[in-house]
Amino acid sequence: MTGPSSNPRPHVDQLTDDMLDQLYAERDTYRDAWHSAKDRVRKHNTRAELAEADRDGWRERAQGYQAAIARVRALHEQYRFGGDETTDYCAHCNQISGGWVPYPCPTLRALDGTA
Repeated sequence: MTGPSSNPRPHVDQLTDDMLDQLYAERDTYRDAWHSAKDRVRKHNTRAELAEADRDGWRERAQGYQAAIARVRALHEQYRFGGDETTDYCAHCNQISGGWVPYPCPTLRALDGTA
């Protein structure tokens, strides 16, 4: 068993107003720090959720752009006229222009960055 000198804390009926004020101030400091930390975590989680949604939106847009480019490439197929076995033409551009547009056509060269 320990003696009274080993426990320097006062009994409840021995607490002074100053001691209680100090305890309440410390409690308020810890409570404010806890709320601040909780708010920072909540804001971080919100930012993370927004970033994830934004990332998913960018991914969907990129997939849509890639699909559109694939559709354009599918239209502008390489075509070789039966009477000319040496020159390739663009099937789509020849169809809409009424002329002979060499392959790769300006559209494909623009997509490839070589126009």
